[in-house]
Amino acid sequence: MSGESCADINGPLSGVRVVELGGGVACAFAGKWLAALGADVIRIEPKGGDLAWRDRIPRDVRSKDARHIYLNTAKHNVAVDLSNKDDMRALSSLLP
Repeated sequence: MSGESCADINGPLSGVRVVELGGGVACAFAGKWLAALGADVIRIEPKGGDLAWRDRIPRDVRSKDARHIYLNTAKHNVAVDLSNKDDMRALSSLLP
């Protein structure tokens, strides 16, 4: 999947949108496999970063961390502030 965009992956879940709202490694891994099966996975994280990574990996090197790259391949990433009404409206627009 390296180098492919989310839209380039065909599979049994092509055309299915998944909004990944959970945090941590288990949720990221599940989203990775859904994306590998062709789903359009939109990963939502707090504007300060996912708690699973925030304390372990500094933000400036997070995008270069092998685990972070591996678990978030072929996903769209969106940072939201759940206390912000505009961000909540944007998040709501992603849901059916």
